Amino acid sequence: MGICMGSLNREPPVKQIATQQSLTSELSSEEDEYRGYIIHLMDSSNIPTKGVDLLEGIQAYIKIKIKSSEGLLKAGEFSEHKTSIRDGSDTPKWNSYRKVGALQNDVIHLELWDEDWVNDDYLGEATISINGDLKFNEIIELPFIFKDSKFDDLGSNIRLKIFKESDLNFKDKTIYLIRHGESEFNAALEKSDVVEMWSKTDHPLTSKGIEQCITLNERIKNADREDDDVKDFLSVDSIFSSPLSRAAQTAFISLSEHPVMKESGLILLANCREFKSIGGRDSTGNRLGADIKDRCLDKLKRHKDDEFIDQYKTISWDYNDCDSKWWSGIHDKSNKEVDERFDDFVNFVRYRPERNIIIVSHSVFIRYFFKRYLPKNEDDKTYDDVYDERYETAYCNDDVDDAEIVEKSDDNNLDFDTKLATWKLENGGCIKVDLKFNDSYRDGVMVNSKKLMFDSVLRERGKKDRKR
Repeated sequence: MGICMGSLNREPPVKQIATQQSLTSELSSEEDEYRGYIIHLMDSSNIPTKGVDLLEGIQAYIKIKIKSSEGLLKAGEFSEHKTSIRDGSDTPKWNSYRKVGALQNDVIHLELWDEDWVNDDYLGEATISINGDLKFNEIIELPFIFKDSKFDDLGSNIRLKIFKESDLNFKDKTIYLIRHGESEFNAALEKSDVVEMWSKTDHPLTSKGIEQCITLNERIKNADREDDDVKDFLSVDSIFSSPLSRAAQTAFISLSEHPVMKESGLILLANCREFKSIGGRDSTGNRLGADIKDRCLDKLKRHKDDEFIDQYKTISWDYNDCDSKWWSGIHDKSNKEVDERFDDFVNFVRYRPERNIIIVSHSVFIRYFFKRYLPKNEDDKTYDDVYDERYETAYCNDDVDDAEIVEKSDDNNLDFDTKLATWKLENGGCIKVDLKFNDSYRDGVMVNSKKLMFDSVLRERGKKDRKR
């Protein structure tokens, strides 16, 4: 990260860019067959964080490229990908799934990069050939070969799995999105308490937020067990949560009686955390791994006694990709960062083995999800084209309390899809979303149907101009 050094900040050499014509001729070859593969980038160890450029630290990401055995970069939609950034860690958890298309004897190049202010730094790469010796569904560990030999002694590597596309060829899945309860940042913003907002990071639930989670828990317990939607909700395969305290606390309080929470526990997922605006202290983490759980439980002591807290201590946690630095650097609300985060997120959902999952997340993340993946409106426009970044940054502030609807408009006549793209799910709200997968859709996914559950509602957001 930082000011780049000329010796490192260039693309690796490529002999020749393959044209679509040459790829087509390869596909028609009787000897070769073009096939789809799913790559799961798991994690890396000992990547350089010092000496990369003039500033310490690294904002690392991986570029996946498919090249011929002669080193020609292949053309096509599935020949090149980029992960989202992992900031400041020498042991980044990529946890990233991507589909690639390749011929026999093509080579998968996994390039390690450091994002910079001007030109990103290419550091090195690991490679693996697609041939008869390739092992599927097994962990593969590959060393990085660096451009600069000074990093050779670090022993840097990347771990991954490769699957045949046919083994993970899901056509549809169902997710249940739950928004966290009210946080201390929400409450401080309502009171204009600048000290409370900016002196802390990763704000936990307030007493009101805890009660919202208890209310959702009660609604779930009292729901009609004969209702098909409730049956599906109670029979999901896994429960995931953002690692931010307010979301994780919401997950284990509101879902403590869920059969999957009792049997399998909670899985943290970094890519469903809230998007971080510049100076977004509430979306900045400060704990890793088991310390996340300890902090979540400890912060409940402000509002609840030991008897209340003890009932959640036995819940199992899988820290997944959150035992190394999982939060963003300065911010990640630019269009590029949004694209990269959602690319990682939807591919994770698409290619994981679970068919039905619960995801506890945040209002902006949930709204952006619908803006991107709802079918186009009646004017044949996507919702994030209609409600673009200017609308998001200048029009509304999601952190205004749900009870405070400022300058309420006549938008109650809006259709449900438009509300999903512009309003917010209430604190402690839940919505069922059926997804369809097809490579012709944006990022390969589209919202097929959606339904609010457990008496949840959408709230019109307060029209508070952030520029004032």
